[in-house]
Amino acid sequence: MVGRPPPAPHAPAPLRVLLCKSGLDEHDRGVRYVMRKLMEAGMEVVYLVFHDPGEVAAAALQEDVAVIGLSSFVLGGIIPDADRTHIEDLGVVGVFGPGADPADIVATIRNSAGLT
Repeated sequence: MVGRPPPAPHAPAPLRVLLCKSGLDEHDRGVRYVMRKLMEAGMEVVYLVFHDPGEVAAAALQEDVAVIGLSSFVLGGIIPDADRTHIEDLGVVGVFGPGADPADIVATIRNSAGLT
């Protein structure tokens, strides 16, 4: 009896990332740059302009994302080093400011999603 060869293994699904920024913030150049770099790294990116943290949580659940990225120019754009420790103590995995290396952002996201 001749059988068919086993199906080719499927490539793993791309990592899904939700990038969002506050609707009060008109500055989106940075988040769009990060979005492009994540897509170039093979990730699927959902982009959201939000007004309420509940919208972010609902979108993350609906879109089945592994990682949420928040752009917050509203907080001043650059988060002072003294505040980074506090933010990380709250559970934030990475805080990136202007000039951050996109490779570091990609690596942090992959690491936080358990892909490294």
